[in-house]
Amino acid sequence: MRAILLLLVLVVLAATGLFAYQNQVPMTLHFANWRWEHVQMWYPVVAAAAAVLVACILYGLASGAAWRIRHMRLNRTTRDSSAQMRQLEQENLELRRQLHGDETEETPFQPSSSYR
Repeated sequence: MRAILLLLVLVVLAATGLFAYQNQVPMTLHFANWRWEHVQMWYPVVAAAAAVLVACILYGLASGAAWRIRHMRLNRTTRDSSAQMRQLEQENLELRRQLHGDETEETPFQPSSSYR
């Protein structure tokens, strides 16, 4: 996803540069109550492209951060579940020893093939 976003940014930069190179004509720019004279035609295009690029970069950073947070949460949940399973295995072994005496051998829990 980041590679596509980077490619999009490069395409927009190239297209904006080409437009700026080919349109170096001064003009009068009107926006709301403001008026600017002798502004190069490509200034507003570059400003708009810069706003879009900043939005794309922020989106890329935010999506990467969201993925990292989700990944860290999943790792933490997996670690907690593994620790709980080890604890339950130990408790199960202790209960077997109490029930059957010390003849029970220590075999770790092996899930059946239906759990995989």
